[in-house]
Amino acid sequence: MQKKSLRQTANHYIQNNRSGCLRDKKQRQYVIHKVIDDLFIIGHAPQIWEALTNEDFHKLMRYWQRKKVKPATMMKHMTIIRKFLMSLGYKVTSLKNKQLGIIKKSLHNEKYISLKKSY
Repeated sequence: MQKKSLRQTANHYIQNNRSGCLRDKKQRQYVIHKVIDDLFIIGHAPQIWEALTNEDFHKLMRYWQRKKVKPATMMKHMTIIRKFLMSLGYKVTSLKNKQLGIIKKSLHNEKYISLKKSY
């Protein structure tokens, strides 16, 4: 029943949210359904979306890291989830990437640092 109610809320949001091109809509749908499935796999699926805690998101990030999901992908997924939760009226101010352990390595900055050291 939990999964069904979460999916119903998500599907209602997906059908009524008309922003973005078809590709963006499909990606939102994929990510939201993936999060539902992954929350059930790790055993931390709430009855309603508003019952998600920061600890649930931390466990989800650890699960994705074990599955070798790239940090950039996790950031994109979390952006979609934040927007989705904000549209439901859920306050997600404490869900920062650094707090969740998502750090994207920038190749540009590393090259800049290595060039700077060579002078």
